[in-house]
Amino acid sequence: ARAKYTLPKELPPNSFAFEGNWTIKSEMAQGEEGSALEFNYNAKNVFLVMNPVGSSAKVTVWLDGKEYADITVDSNRLYDIIKLQKAGIHRVRIKVVEGKINAYAFTFG
Repeated sequence: ARAKYTLPKELPPNSFAFEGNWTIKSEMAQGEEGSALEFNYNAKNVFLVMNPVGSSAKVTVWLDGKEYADITVDSNRLYDIIKLQKAGIHRVRIKVVEGKINAYAFTFG
């Protein structure tokens, strides 16, 4: 069911949280324009399987509070979210800035 989420003040290591309007299902989460998710992780690279609801959507990615990339979500596939030189503890924020997305699975490298 669709619900409005608020980010917690603290995000424990290796955990994520939603912000804004999301519809959570067993294998995916659907984010609306203006919604976001944040993940506190320890890795070098971050990937996320996403697809647009409709023909396309856009997300903006932040790394440790700084804008990192804009991604057009135009098909159901694995997207490169973060690519760094070395592994470390970071916080990634992915905000839906246009359209809606279905987000399925994070993977790390």
